[in-house]
Amino acid sequence: MNSLGANKESMTQIKPIDISVLIPVFNGIKYIQRGLDAICNQSLKSIEIIVVDDGSTDGSSAFLDEYAQKDSRITIIHQQNAGAGRARNVAMDHAHGEFFYFFDIDDTVEPTMLEVACSTIRKYQAKLAVFGFRVTDGMATEDVVVPEKQLLSQAAIAKHYVSDILSVRHGSGFLWNKLYRGDVIRRHHIQFNHFKVQEDELFNIAYMKCIDSVVLMPHVFYTYYISNSGNSRSRFLPNMHEIIITVHQTFVELRHTLQIDDPRFHEFLCHRTFSALMLWVTFHLYHPDCPWTDKERKAVVRAVTDSPVWKVVNHPVGLESSLYAAAMTAGNVRLLGLYVQCFRYLRILKKAISHA
Repeated sequence: MNSLGANKESMTQIKPIDISVLIPVFNGIKYIQRGLDAICNQSLKSIEIIVVDDGSTDGSSAFLDEYAQKDSRITIIHQQNAGAGRARNVAMDHAHGEFFYFFDIDDTVEPTMLEVACSTIRKYQAKLAVFGFRVTDGMATEDVVVPEKQLLSQAAIAKHYVSDILSVRHGSGFLWNKLYRGDVIRRHHIQFNHFKVQEDELFNIAYMKCIDSVVLMPHVFYTYYISNSGNSRSRFLPNMHEIIITVHQTFVELRHTLQIDDPRFHEFLCHRTFSALMLWVTFHLYHPDCPWTDKERKAVVRAVTDSPVWKVVNHPVGLESSLYAAAMTAGNVRLLGLYVQCFRYLRILKKAISHA
């Protein structure tokens, strides 16, 4: 059962809340202080901060409860571990703000971010604000600047979607460089699904299908720390192939909804999905923790190659993906496994030579 912190809903009835900042936390003890300080010190004060402790075991729970005593705008919710997506759903259920902002506790933001984003989205009466961000691994840093544009019709969104929104560099799958309207999410019952990866992108697609205006802001407000983030390649995900296919199909639905006729959309999506399936072969189908027998692997591969998506995206480029695709189409999982091993060894050898 969830347990709410000391800050109650009654305060939201006294003063309107501009933005609900929604934060899932799982074992984030190293970053909580920095992350919450960045949010609490925002120049926009009319915010509420809803933190869902997703079953942390590293002391985060107690730290959050103690920190919440410093600021009446903070509500802490404790729950058993269910994943970041479901934690965000719980946070949304308790949110009262006009706008929703999703923050990752291990990153940081500029102090004027919420104020500027809020004023901009209101100025243009837009349904979504997208802004730039900084990416760093602790050594190298890169600023990703979003072009300044106001897309105030569905036709304008369709025209610029590929170049200015779909691009990975502009973060089509990210939550933290966007400000959402709470009433859109509530009215259309938009939630995060049960997937452990790419649930953010599916949420964004569902949201995009319901709106007709987006404002793009050139400000670099968010700092994304690569080293702090979990890597879906490092753990075995038995349904990863289903997730990849679902994301592809959902993007196709979005294309129809927005009536996007830019041919680059199809090219981008096919390349992206095929590449994702090749990574699935390398990092999941033959993952050390994968419990499947060759018979079970063959059934899973067959489910992929029998899908309509495979028939659309199967256009390999290069030797490795060509061999993988041929073995998959033939249903020869032993040969496929041999290819995976060979290319793993080649990568290890190449890395060793480069460091020699």
